[in-house]
Amino acid sequence: MSARPLLNPADAPRTRPRALYVTLRLSDPAERDALRSFLEKRECHVQELAGGFLSVGLPHQLHEQQARLEVDLYLRVWESLHDSRIDIVP
Repeated sequence: MSARPLLNPADAPRTRPRALYVTLRLSDPAERDALRSFLEKRECHVQELAGGFLSVGLPHQLHEQQARLEVDLYLRVWESLHDSRIDIVP
């Protein structure tokens, strides 16, 4: 019995959804650490970027529309609990 050849990741079918990352800007930069903590408790990947921006990714892969809805839900909850606004940077 011969070993199966290893697949090159570039040759793998692209049927799985990609992880979605969005860049966020807060109206109140002093809230950045609290937002980061809030999102990390929901198992999001959060990375601080230059200029006070945050890059946020979901812990699981979803289709882009589902992922955007989930991120939007987290942000709406945050905004309802805090006196600051979050913008998604294109």
